[in-house]
Amino acid sequence: LVYVIPELLSEDECNAYVNRVRQLEAENRTMTRSNPPDVSINVAKLWPLPFLSLLAGVPPLLKSDELTSESLGQAVLQPIILALVMTSALAFGAVPFIKLLSDSSSRTSDAMALNQPQDIPFVKTLVDRVCTITNHSWEKWEAPVVTRYDPGAIFARHGDASPTKGSEWTDSGGQRVATCI
Repeated sequence: LVYVIPELLSEDECNAYVNRVRQLEAENRTMTRSNPPDVSINVAKLWPLPFLSLLAGVPPLLKSDELTSESLGQAVLQPIILALVMTSALAFGAVPFIKLLSDSSSRTSDAMALNQPQDIPFVKTLVDRVCTITNHSWEKWEAPVVTRYDPGAIFARHGDASPTKGSEWTDSGGQRVATCI
């Protein structure tokens, strides 16, 4: 559910948020990349593939009654070598290529969540306003986030839901069910 709330903040309130983030940056609180790309193929998890590649020689062994002892080695080695080459291509070629594609099509904005105890007095008015409009208590809300797009930055399609179905937020209510923009 997405709430688009026109004129939720006045121009002065928007400027106050921009100035608040600048002040926090001056105090060494940093903005972070919004939703950094995360390639789902983790090379470290591919370690079983070389061992599984050895199993590629099993089918020729099952047909071994047709093979001579000389051709048996070649028949078994060929699928094993092919499987090892494909495993190497996946681990050292495809994964970096997928990461490169992911990096080039991801959001490149910077963001700062106003989620520290000292931020509460500043964000309280906004959060109370959103709670009234949406009829959701503020104990279940994520902190307001100020997002900055520098010249040339990319706003790309992205999901606001958790890829783990909200398991990391179990203590605070689970998966996100509403976004206010």
